[in-house]
Amino acid sequence: MAPVHSPSVVVYESLSSTQDTLIDLIESEQIVTPKVVATLDQTKGRGRFQRTWVAKKNQSLSFSMVLPETIQHPTPWVIGLQIALIVAKQYGCQVSWPNDIMYKNKKAGGILTDLVHTTYGHIPVVGIGVNLGDVPFPESLKDSATSLGYASLNIDFIRSEINKILKELYQQGIASSWQNIQDEWLAYDITKLKTFHDKNLGPLQFQEYKNDGSIIVKDSKNISHTFLASEYISN
Repeated sequence: MAPVHSPSVVVYESLSSTQDTLIDLIESEQIVTPKVVATLDQTKGRGRFQRTWVAKKNQSLSFSMVLPETIQHPTPWVIGLQIALIVAKQYGCQVSWPNDIMYKNKKAGGILTDLVHTTYGHIPVVGIGVNLGDVPFPESLKDSATSLGYASLNIDFIRSEINKILKELYQQGIASSWQNIQDEWLAYDITKLKTFHDKNLGPLQFQEYKNDGSIIVKDSKNISHTFLASEYISN
């Protein structure tokens, strides 16, 4: 695994999206330095496939990070899996492929990885969202989403929690492949409980992981399909 250099952590009172803010910084500067952008109040957070990420002011850990060590990473989606695992362990949660942080079989957080193209090559920007406080969910999400029940968050608390995650990442180094994280991922994994849905194939049932970290699923006709974390599959 590659060593990690310490990034600067900037916490804003309010942002529309930590992910979009950091991507805009990278694209405008074209100089990739280690950065973490966080906020107490993310007003237009997004998840995979442009889904809205529900968050409440001072109740969610919301941040995005970029590390120069990940430029031209051969499997950038593995970085998202690695960080999801680190976050899940920190809060006593489980993981579910490809990006869910689960608590008592409900989603408490998620990871979003965007590839940004620079003059130095493509680089992954990883966004993290965890419902730490008392987050009110709409009726449509109450059966599938949850919060971890922490007290109201402040800037010092946010910075401290991010630094804990970064410290673990420093100790591990950046994963270069699925094999680097496979054993630990499987120890926290509850993907077998998940049914995926694809717009063309319909419901898909998880079967197993392949050696590269992709998954094998079966459709309603018992036909097997393989998906990478970066491909279009939803849950």
